[in-house]
Amino acid sequence: MLVADDRAPSQDKIAPAAAAATTAHQTFLQTKTFSSLDGVRAFCCLLVVKSHLGWITGIRIFDTPGLGVEMFFAISGFLIVTLLIRERTKTGTISIPKFYARRSLRIFPVYYGSILAVLSVTSLLAVVHKPGPFLFYRFAFVVLLTYTQDFVPANLGDFHPCWSLAMEEQFYLAWPTVEKFTSARVRWIILAGVIVVSELTNFGVFRGLIQRIYHDPQAIYMPLYLATFTPIALGVCLAHVLNNPRTYRVAYRVLGYRWAPVLWMTVLALLFRFGPSDLSGLPRLLIHLTVALLLASVVIREDSFAAPVLTFPLLARIGAISYGLYVYHQWIITFSKRFVERFVHWVGVPQISSFLYFAITGALCILFADLSFRWFEKPILRLRSRFQS
Repeated sequence: MLVADDRAPSQDKIAPAAAAATTAHQTFLQTKTFSSLDGVRAFCCLLVVKSHLGWITGIRIFDTPGLGVEMFFAISGFLIVTLLIRERTKTGTISIPKFYARRSLRIFPVYYGSILAVLSVTSLLAVVHKPGPFLFYRFAFVVLLTYTQDFVPANLGDFHPCWSLAMEEQFYLAWPTVEKFTSARVRWIILAGVIVVSELTNFGVFRGLIQRIYHDPQAIYMPLYLATFTPIALGVCLAHVLNNPRTYRVAYRVLGYRWAPVLWMTVLALLFRFGPSDLSGLPRLLIHLTVALLLASVVIREDSFAAPVLTFPLLARIGAISYGLYVYHQWIITFSKRFVERFVHWVGVPQISSFLYFAITGALCILFADLSFRWFEKPILRLRSRFQS
């Protein structure tokens, strides 16, 4: 039987831990920019660029571009909802018009600017009796303009990476309204419903239905049915968990170690290393859960062991310009390939390696995205201050 003196030491140990969690939560709530996330974005975007440039490392976690996209989804869900929660805490409400104004200023210029540029060029070519490019993209323009390319079949060409932007826009369109007008209980029910439907899709329950709707056995490989909304929904869950003092304390006890990001990155690598070639079903669910835990371990405290790498200036800059890099990179790859190969031949390298091709063309992609961010995106982003709550 325990007496008071027996219990005292354990209480002494619990009190500092609780105080540390409380202090960490206050720091979390006051953090306006999660410094490590730019480094995470950089790695995610470089994974996609690397894959599209054909550099195969032989390490499966690095050769799976979908991982970078799924991490982007989780980050979007977490950051957007964290901002909405803090706006409601500060002002007592959420301004939907201001939210859409801020999002539009960030997303639309690069995205619609790219579409307009290609539409203009292909239209001019059609006028001079070269209609091929316009005919190729004519239906793509429709789905791109309406953000439906994740579930509507179209010849997207070099716009193919933009399927993920469609899923994010669909999330942005729906979730702020849910966040503003529903109670906490209803929000959790909706989140659970989104995850359940997504996972039923992931486990192939709707495979036959999807094939019948599209009259195409390959329709199950449309991006929406492969990636699903689970990563975004888990990011939303994480935002609510970490903004609540009680659930933050629980999360901090589990994930608040400085070595936690290294642990979850290792788990993620093992899931890819030993997972089957077809990741659908349980493997993909485990990957999505691990991605969410990895993200949580990065943002729950700013001084993790991964922070020095993730905040390295070059990586941080690539992360800051990652949106433009993601939108532009496929076009730059297509138009620079011939010149890069000629340059390598000119300097005397007999056959270009996939790594060298990635290094040169990747640098061109980063340079173009940096110029776009500096001279095109950043001046527009300054307008967002007019729509802050």
